[in-house]
This record gives sequence, structure tokens and C-alpha cells, in this order.
Amino acid sequence: MRHIALLIILATAGCAQFADRRTPVPVSYLEYTQLSCVQLRQDTARLDTAINRASASDQNDAAPIDIYAGQERSLRDALASKNCDGQAPAEARIE
Repeated sequence: MRHIALLIILATAGCAQFADRRTPVPVSYLEYTQLSCVQLRQDTARLDTAINRASASDQNDAAPIDIYAGQERSLRDALASKNCDGQAPAEARIE
């Protein structure tokens, strides 16, 4: 399921200005619940980068930004539902 969403994003490659004023496409956080906290953080970082790149573009296609923003919101919801927001889980800590 995650791979399908990524393919949709890549297929609709384009960018928008004023990403903070866009409406995120609804994406269920349940899609991400099988991922570990580390994987969720990595995907969130990847989406942050994609949103920043798309926002800096001169093109006016808002669809990818809206999809990215919806996925990022869902990833953050999944992080919260797994209590990943606090201290890093043991698998991510460097002792």
C-alpha cells in the first residue's frame, strides 16, 4: 500500500507555491501502523524534504504538495499512536 502511494506521488511529480495554505489529501494513518518508530521518522524526514523541494519550485501544480502533506500528517498521527513522540525507541538509540 505504501509503495502504491509513493508511485502516485512520483507519477504526479510537480510542485506548488504556498504549501502552507494547501489542503492535505486525507490519508489514513492506519496505513503506517506496521512501521517502526524509526521507519516512521525516516518517512517523515523524506516527506519534509519532498515538501520543501516542491515548495521551492516555480511550478504551480498543487497536487503533489497536497498528497505529501496528507501523508506527512498521517505519519505524524502514526508516530503519536505508537507513542514515538517522546524518547527514541531502543532500536534507534545509540548507547
